Parts: sequence; C-alpha cells; structure tokens
Amino acid sequence: MAVNVTTMSVEDLLAMTDNGMRHELVRGELIETMPVNEEHGEIAATIAALLRGPIKLAGRGRVGVETGVIISRHPPTVLGPDVSITLVGSDEPRSQGFLERMPEIVFEVVSPSDSADEVHDKSWLYLDAGVQMVVAVWPKRAVITIMMADGVTRTFGMSEELDLSPVIEGVTLSVAEIFA
Repeated sequence: MAVNVTTMSVEDLLAMTDNGMRHELVRGELIETMPVNEEHGEIAATIAALLRGPIKLAGRGRVGVETGVIISRHPPTVLGPDVSITLVGSDEPRSQGFLERMPEIVFEVVSPSDSADEVHDKSWLYLDAGVQMVVAVWPKRAVITIMMADGVTRTFGMSEELDLSPVIEGVTLSVAEIFA
C-alpha cells in the first residue's frame, strides 16, 4: 500500500492555522501531537520559572517555552522544545517567526507516549544542529538525563543538582525542585 507524505517547508508550517494541536516538522514531514498533560506542562513551567532569574533577569539570554526552532531548512525541520535557553543580548530583537538562531540548551519533558529511541533521535537532531546541551526530563522515573554535543551523557537523580555550567557558568537546578 502506498503512503502519501506531504512535504512541507518551514514557511508552510509557520503559515498553518492553529488547530489546538502541537506541530513539529521533521525532514519535511508534519508531526502532529496532542497537547501535553498537566504534569508535563507543570514541569516545563517550573523549569522555565527556575531559569528566568539566572538567565533572563541577569541579562544572559532568553528562556523560551515551546518556541519553534529551525533545525534545518534542507530538509525542513522545526522542533519546539518544551524549554530553551538562547544566549543573546537583551537588545537583540525578538523574531516574529520561528527562532533562526540555535539555542544553547533545550529541555524536553518526556511524555508517556515517547519512546527512549524517539527521545534519543530527537536529542541528536538538536545536537547535530548546534545545540550544546539537551536535557531530557523523565517524570515517570523522576530522573533527568543530559546529552552534550561531544556525546557525553549523564543522569541526575532526585537528590542531585543539575549543573548547566558546561554551557552557562554558575547555573544549577535542583532536580527535586523540578519534580516538586
């Protein structure tokens, strides 16, 4: 049986009408997912709130929530990390479209429907595009895994501090506080 896959461009995705679903574009293929559950949303909001002071308010960059990031134009790929940190000057204008500049760190809260392979593959899409650190938050296991561009991976448990210093000096987050 033949399968029809509609190839979209970054501009096609940006021009789409909001239908209440979440959309990402992976190698030209539109991926549509359900809105996140309450736990997922609260964890992402907590991470963004914890980062706001040390990043945005200190003038070190911007914290984004579900901001579309152009990973590639050829093939067209746009991902929307749950939380992202982009180190830019406070005077740099905000984009009215998807983010063209690669964030330094992205956070993905893993949904119950996400497989470990999907999370791994998505992490490498980010890293191959220039993201320096991918942080996968696993609510079901109450652990956080970071992947660095050089392939180094580390897992943090509830009693540990998530250290973002390899990318942003002096910024740590309590794993327990993220899951509180």
